[in-house]
Amino acid sequence: MVEELRCELKGVFSVEDELARAIVLALKPKLVQDRALVEPATVSTEAHDLYLKGRYLWNQRTVEGLTKAKAFFERAIAIDSNYALAHSGLADCYSLFMDYSGARATEVLPKAKAHALKALELDDGLAEAHASLGAISQHDYDWNTAERELKRAIELRPGYATAHQWYAEILSINGRSSEARAEAERARQLDPTSPIVSHILAITFFNSRDYDRTVEQEIKTLELDPTFLPSRAFLILGHLHAGRLEEAAGGRGPGTASPGIQLLRAQVLAAKGDRMAAQQLVTEAEARLAGDRFPRGPLAAARFAVGDKEGAFAWLEKGVEEKDPILALTVKSNPTWDPIRSDLRFQKLLRRMKLE
Repeated sequence: MVEELRCELKGVFSVEDELARAIVLALKPKLVQDRALVEPATVSTEAHDLYLKGRYLWNQRTVEGLTKAKAFFERAIAIDSNYALAHSGLADCYSLFMDYSGARATEVLPKAKAHALKALELDDGLAEAHASLGAISQHDYDWNTAERELKRAIELRPGYATAHQWYAEILSINGRSSEARAEAERARQLDPTSPIVSHILAITFFNSRDYDRTVEQEIKTLELDPTFLPSRAFLILGHLHAGRLEEAAGGRGPGTASPGIQLLRAQVLAAKGDRMAAQQLVTEAEARLAGDRFPRGPLAAARFAVGDKEGAFAWLEKGVEEKDPILALTVKSNPTWDPIRSDLRFQKLLRRMKLE
């Protein structure tokens, strides 16, 4: 009896197995295409390793890191010229050279755009390539293209923190504060260990004039990376615009002796009424920066703080002409410029940046 039952069960399982095979064979032409459903980014493991090393260094947001990252991306492309991700990485290097090495737009944007477009030509469905083009368009004051490309990048890869971060910047620059904060927070959730993502969230607070949260967020950023100078700068600005002048003046840490921090300290001294000491700091900082490609926004703000309105406008003009990314990030909302927003020269500058 038991043996008969085993035979019957075996027969049932055999029929089920044959039925399953028949279903798979029938559906296979529909489910399995001639090529892989997900194409490999590159056939070269060496090129891919070079790309990953490049992205790691690129994320450090330092001149040294960007320079080394550029070399890694170039080596990856030399191995596989059709490696779209490497072209996108190289585009991002050239783009960020404006932010971190003082490179001028005329020097790096054409190269950045060429590699971003090459990446899109190779793979139009690559989120990183669309994000690259969006970032380049931001530097070029082409806000419509920047928004379109970054939204496309997010659509293609919702978990790409950098795309959310860059989109947050676009929204904040254009005064869309609540949307900017939401995008920056989404980027932070996706990459909570990134100093630059944390810093951009702080800037969305600053542009919304929420100075307490600016300070709070920049303290968190400096806990991630005490050497991240942009956060130290906005920590000072947050205290300054909240009226906490002693806290603004008392910051210590890596980079606090730099000309950029010196210019901020000049603003603090001016706010405390010590115009002579502030003027001396500005003069010293400008002398140290004479041969440097330093962002023009902080120079303009320092000149304005010591009462040199004409000097401030001269630096603002240079900043717009050179497409200073730091100036673009805050000019529309920075309270520093409130006293001159009605000045026709300031309104003209905003129109040149396509922010009016």
